[in-house]
Amino acid sequence: MNPRATIFLLVLTLAAVGFVFYLNRSVLPTREAEENRRYAAVFEPERVSEIDITRAGGKMSLRKETGGWRISEPFEDRASPESVDRLIMAARLMEVRDRQPGRDPEKFPEAALVPPRLRIELRGGETAAAIDIGAGTALPGEVFARVDGKPGVLRVADTIVELAGAAPETFR
Repeated sequence: MNPRATIFLLVLTLAAVGFVFYLNRSVLPTREAEENRRYAAVFEPERVSEIDITRAGGKMSLRKETGGWRISEPFEDRASPESVDRLIMAARLMEVRDRQPGRDPEKFPEAALVPPRLRIELRGGETAAAIDIGAGTALPGEVFARVDGKPGVLRVADTIVELAGAAPETFR
Protein backbone atom coordinates (compact mmCIF):
# COMPACT_ATOMS: atom_id res chain seq x y z
CA MET A 1 0.00 0.00 0.00
CA ASN A 2 1.10 3.56 -0.61
CA PRO A 3 2.82 5.08 2.51
CA ARG A 4 1.09 8.43 1.97
CA ALA A 5 -2.33 6.80 1.91
CA THR A 6 -1.51 4.86 5.08
CA ILE A 7 -0.39 8.00 6.92
CA PHE A 8 -3.46 9.88 5.68
CA LEU A 9 -5.79 7.12 6.91
CA LEU A 10 -3.98 7.00 10.26
CA VAL A 11 -4.32 10.77 10.74
CA LEU A 12 -7.98 10.61 9.69
CA THR A 13 -8.64 7.79 12.19
CA LEU A 14 -6.91 9.68 15.01
CA ALA A 15 -8.94 12.81 14.20
CA ALA A 16 -12.19 10.80 14.28
CA VAL A 17 -11.28 9.18 17.62
CA GLY A 18 -10.33 12.59 19.04
CA PHE A 19 -13.62 14.11 17.89
CA VAL A 20 -15.64 11.28 19.46
CA PHE A 21 -13.66 11.66 22.71
CA TYR A 22 -14.31 15.43 22.68
CA LEU A 23 -18.05 14.95 22.13
CA ASN A 24 -18.26 12.35 24.87
CA ARG A 25 -16.60 14.73 27.35
CA SER A 26 -18.27 18.02 26.44
CA VAL A 27 -21.80 17.24 25.25
CA LEU A 28 -24.21 15.91 27.83
CA PRO A 29 -26.22 12.87 26.87
CA THR A 30 -29.88 13.63 26.32
CA ARG A 31 -31.05 11.87 29.49
CA GLU A 32 -28.50 13.65 31.69
CA ALA A 33 -29.26 17.04 30.11
CA GLU A 34 -32.98 16.48 30.72
CA GLU A 35 -32.30 15.60 34.36
CA ASN A 36 -30.21 18.74 34.81
CA ARG A 37 -33.06 20.80 33.40
CA ARG A 38 -35.62 19.07 35.63
CA TYR A 39 -33.93 20.03 38.91
CA ALA A 40 -33.07 23.50 40.20
CA ALA A 41 -29.55 22.77 41.46
CA VAL A 42 -27.36 20.01 40.08
CA PHE A 43 -24.52 18.87 42.34
CA GLU A 44 -23.12 15.67 43.80
CA PRO A 45 -24.65 15.21 47.28
CA GLU A 46 -21.83 13.03 48.60
CA ARG A 47 -19.29 15.81 47.98
CA VAL A 48 -21.10 18.40 50.10
CA SER A 49 -19.07 19.15 53.23
CA GLU A 50 -20.40 22.57 54.29
CA ILE A 51 -23.93 23.93 54.50
CA ASP A 52 -24.86 27.48 55.47
CA ILE A 53 -28.50 28.44 55.91
CA THR A 54 -29.28 32.12 56.25
CA ARG A 55 -32.77 33.20 57.34
CA ALA A 56 -34.50 35.95 59.24
CA GLY A 57 -33.82 34.18 62.57
CA GLY A 58 -30.08 34.10 61.95
CA LYS A 59 -27.56 31.80 60.38
CA MET A 60 -27.01 28.08 60.82
CA SER A 61 -23.84 26.32 59.68
CA LEU A 62 -23.26 22.60 59.32
CA ARG A 63 -19.80 21.13 58.71
CA LYS A 64 -18.77 17.60 57.82
CA GLU A 65 -15.90 16.30 59.90
CA THR A 66 -14.25 12.89 60.17
CA GLY A 67 -16.71 11.81 62.86
CA GLY A 68 -19.80 13.03 60.97
CA TRP A 69 -21.77 16.24 60.69
CA ARG A 70 -21.53 19.05 63.27
CA ILE A 71 -23.52 22.20 63.88
CA SER A 72 -20.97 25.01 64.09
CA GLU A 73 -23.31 27.99 64.28
CA PRO A 74 -25.37 29.24 66.26
CA PHE A 75 -23.96 26.68 68.74
CA GLU A 76 -21.48 23.80 68.70
CA ASP A 77 -22.95 20.29 68.74
CA ARG A 78 -23.24 17.05 66.79
CA ALA A 79 -25.74 17.00 63.95
CA SER A 80 -27.99 14.14 63.00
CA PRO A 81 -26.69 12.63 59.74
CA GLU A 82 -30.24 11.71 58.73
CA SER A 83 -31.47 15.30 59.11
CA VAL A 84 -28.53 16.66 57.12
CA ASP A 85 -28.99 14.03 54.40
CA ARG A 86 -32.69 14.89 54.11
CA LEU A 87 -31.77 18.56 53.66
CA ILE A 88 -29.08 17.83 51.05
CA MET A 89 -31.35 15.50 49.08
CA ALA A 90 -34.25 17.98 49.23
CA ALA A 91 -31.94 20.62 47.75
CA ARG A 92 -30.63 18.24 45.09
CA LEU A 93 -34.05 16.90 44.11
CA MET A 94 -35.83 20.27 44.16
CA GLU A 95 -37.95 19.82 41.06
CA VAL A 96 -38.60 22.88 38.90
CA ARG A 97 -42.27 23.27 38.11
CA ASP A 98 -41.87 26.42 36.03
CA ARG A 99 -38.97 28.50 34.70
CA GLN A 100 -39.10 32.17 33.95
CA PRO A 101 -35.61 32.72 32.49
CA GLY A 102 -36.22 36.30 31.39
CA ARG A 103 -37.58 37.48 34.72
CA ASP A 104 -35.27 39.64 36.84
CA PRO A 105 -35.72 38.99 40.59
CA GLU A 106 -34.87 42.65 41.28
CA LYS A 107 -37.94 43.74 39.27
CA PHE A 108 -40.21 41.04 40.69
CA PRO A 109 -40.89 42.01 44.32
CA GLU A 110 -43.73 39.48 44.70
CA ALA A 111 -41.15 36.69 44.58
CA ALA A 112 -39.33 38.10 47.65
CA LEU A 113 -35.97 36.93 46.32
CA VAL A 114 -34.15 40.22 46.97
CA PRO A 115 -33.30 39.74 49.79
CA PRO A 116 -34.34 36.09 49.96
CA ARG A 117 -36.46 34.68 52.76
CA LEU A 118 -34.08 31.73 52.98
CA ARG A 119 -30.63 31.12 51.46
CA ILE A 120 -29.02 27.68 51.34
CA GLU A 121 -25.35 27.45 50.40
CA LEU A 122 -23.82 24.02 49.79
CA ARG A 123 -20.07 23.65 49.31
CA GLY A 124 -17.49 20.91 49.09
CA GLY A 125 -14.70 20.12 46.66
CA GLU A 126 -15.83 21.27 43.24
CA THR A 127 -19.45 21.22 44.38
CA ALA A 128 -21.01 24.57 45.06
CA ALA A 129 -24.64 25.62 44.92
CA ALA A 130 -26.52 28.53 46.42
CA ILE A 131 -30.31 28.51 46.40
CA ASP A 132 -32.44 31.51 47.32
CA ILE A 133 -35.98 30.77 48.46
CA GLY A 134 -38.58 33.52 48.30
CA ALA A 135 -42.28 33.90 48.93
CA GLY A 136 -44.97 31.36 48.25
CA THR A 137 -46.72 31.43 44.91
CA ALA A 138 -50.45 31.62 44.28
CA LEU A 139 -50.38 27.85 43.82
CA PRO A 140 -50.39 25.80 47.02
CA GLY A 141 -47.18 23.97 47.90
CA GLU A 142 -44.91 26.13 45.72
CA VAL A 143 -42.38 28.91 46.33
CA PHE A 144 -40.28 31.16 44.15
CA ALA A 145 -36.59 30.30 43.99
CA ARG A 146 -33.39 31.34 42.30
CA VAL A 147 -30.11 29.46 41.88
CA ASP A 148 -26.91 31.51 41.85
CA GLY A 149 -25.25 31.51 38.48
CA LYS A 150 -28.49 30.90 36.61
CA PRO A 151 -30.72 33.68 35.28
CA GLY A 152 -34.39 34.01 36.04
CA VAL A 153 -36.91 32.89 38.60
CA LEU A 154 -38.10 29.36 39.29
CA ARG A 155 -41.24 27.90 40.83
CA VAL A 156 -40.37 24.90 43.00
CA ALA A 157 -42.02 22.69 45.61
CA ASP A 158 -41.94 24.15 49.12
CA THR A 159 -40.67 20.98 50.86
CA ILE A 160 -37.21 22.51 51.29
CA VAL A 161 -38.66 25.43 53.28
CA GLU A 162 -39.75 23.21 56.16
CA LEU A 163 -36.40 21.40 56.31
CA ALA A 164 -34.14 24.45 55.95
CA GLY A 165 -36.37 26.71 58.02
CA ALA A 166 -36.45 24.34 60.99
CA ALA A 167 -34.86 25.38 64.27
CA PRO A 168 -31.18 24.45 64.64
CA GLU A 169 -32.12 22.15 67.52
CA THR A 170 -33.96 19.85 65.12
CA PHE A 171 -30.64 18.99 63.47
CA ARG A 172 -29.27 17.46 66.69
